[in-house]
Amino acid sequence: MLKSGFQCLIETFVSIKHLRFYAPLRIPSKRERLPVVKLWNCQSQDTYVLKKCGNSNEIIFLNAGFAVLEWRFIMAGTVVHLVIADMLSQKWHNTKVVTPYGSIKLISNYFIAGNICPDGIMARDNYVRDMKKHTHFRDGIMDCDFHIQENLQLFRHRLDSFIKENLETIKEDNERSLYLGYWVHMLTDEMFMLQIRPEFLKNISVTGLTEKNMETFKYFSKDVDAVDFRLVNEYEGVRRIYNALASINPYEIYGMVTEDELTRSRRWIIDYFFETRHVGVKDPVYISYKRMQEFIRKVVEEMNKIFYTEI
Repeated sequence: MLKSGFQCLIETFVSIKHLRFYAPLRIPSKRERLPVVKLWNCQSQDTYVLKKCGNSNEIIFLNAGFAVLEWRFIMAGTVVHLVIADMLSQKWHNTKVVTPYGSIKLISNYFIAGNICPDGIMARDNYVRDMKKHTHFRDGIMDCDFHIQENLQLFRHRLDSFIKENLETIKEDNERSLYLGYWVHMLTDEMFMLQIRPEFLKNISVTGLTEKNMETFKYFSKDVDAVDFRLVNEYEGVRRIYNALASINPYEIYGMVTEDELTRSRRWIIDYFFETRHVGVKDPVYISYKRMQEFIRKVVEEMNKIFYTEI
């Protein structure tokens, strides 16, 4: 239980997948620092210390792996990224993928793993959301302003510079495939931000909720999980994805995410999505499963326009 005595409180909902529980918290609305409190996880029987980060709306869960409050991201789910990666891998298998920075003989497991690398930053000790914004090339760019042309240009310039620097330096196809996967993840996120995010906000607006409400992000998280879990149950290539993630040697994204962080992140994904049985999952409400299937197909089509292959 949280200690009493707070005043001027606001209701906040914390969704912590890594710890396998959901917990309502009350946070002082106008204080720079949250007094240290303790939260008891009845399932793992651990105590976690929480700390508010400056003036932000984020909380760090100290000594709790990479469980964090991150209520402002509306992004594609982990399994959505992995399904897109597998579908492209099947199309690009035994080919060279031609990019502006040279061709890449696709190594499927590294390409699939690359598609979860940008989010691997969440495994960093004392993780805060700005770290994820950095691995997504969105420093200083607010979610609600991402669609503005100058922000899109800045995002694309940062991404292009990062990919160019690494693909022109790295010679091994396994690592080049990893960075190609990172690239596809970012292009997928761009499409998601420009297409699915506004649709979700429009659909949920009939309830009176907007992106200013904490509840909005709780419902988004539920919809993302619902889509991801159904894909795990229904997508025909799920075993290929599992094998790719389970068999790959450790890797890193230089200057972005360390080998240890990516290993811990990958192991968590394997456990949470592929080895843990999720029951009683309801259908997504504000972005339908059918709409996300359409989005996946559209991303694959766009990637096949951006990149072409040769034997």
